[in-house]
Amino acid sequence: MPDFNGILSKPEIDQVINRLLQFDRERGQPLTCAVCSHKKWTVQPQILGVPPSSAYGGQRVGTLPQRVIMVTCNNCGHSLFFEAEKMGFPLTVNTQNAFASGYSYSPLKNPFGG
Repeated sequence: MPDFNGILSKPEIDQVINRLLQFDRERGQPLTCAVCSHKKWTVQPQILGVPPSSAYGGQRVGTLPQRVIMVTCNNCGHSLFFEAEKMGFPLTVNTQNAFASGYSYSPLKNPFGG
């Protein structure tokens, strides 16, 4: 389970990488960047909280952020976001404390891709 700040351990990052490799096998091809066609990616080692927005473009007050894992193209920086729950990280922390101020971005890099 990620720590209180959403930081993923090395085995948890490996879990994300294995899930992405499973997607590759199911598709029969590696994940390809939609911007530059590059095939190497970096899994950012922190679960991020993306604030939900209303249909009118503003933030919805009193709602929890969507928990996502960011995967970034090593060539151009294009980013993909995967729901943490779908990647095997269900919400298991005290939501009152964990989401009071949201999660922040961590620039640490971990390699993904061949």
